[in-house]
Amino acid sequence: MYVSILSGLVATALFLQLARADVAPNLPERGSTFVTNNKTLEIPVVWLESGLQPLLPQIVNYTFALCRGPRDDIESVVKLGTNIRASKLSNTTHNSFEAKLSNTKALEDDYYYIQIVASGKEFNTIHYTNIFYLSSEEVYPDQDLLYARPPPPVTNFYSQSKETSTIDTKSYFVPYSEQTGSVKYAPMQPLPSKSV
Repeated sequence: MYVSILSGLVATALFLQLARADVAPNLPERGSTFVTNNKTLEIPVVWLESGLQPLLPQIVNYTFALCRGPRDDIESVVKLGTNIRASKLSNTTHNSFEAKLSNTKALEDDYYYIQIVASGKEFNTIHYTNIFYLSSEEVYPDQDLLYARPPPPVTNFYSQSKETSTIDTKSYFVPYSEQTGSVKYAPMQPLPSKSV
């Protein structure tokens, strides 16, 4: 009995380690609000090494998107950067990216977060920054929504074998021709009409 409990604890620890993975988003801070004034806005995105596998040096490139919505219905709103080499975003203390929103007039006043897709040779991970509020004017957003947890991270390891991991591609923006790694995700073929 003791061995089975210990095995269960080890399996749980490994699962949690895989779920958290490499990227540990640090900025924007929890509870941040940004006033757009209908002008270009730059939001600093900073992440640190979590110390869990896969490690940051194993990442080849990053893709960023501005997202919103609940955990079970993530909506990608704006593509911020695609297949950016990891070496361009790192320095000795942290990794950073300036999320540039040039058309803020088109954005609704809402709660947002930034999706960070990190891709390596045999894995990809999806992480989300803290939730922040974008508004065209100074307002006081609902604190419960502002301090809510972002969607949980996802880590997918894959190899050359036929067995591959699945990924929720609903909010994964990278066009097929620009994806890297041994597994690529293509859009689904539309169904034919019922009548001729």
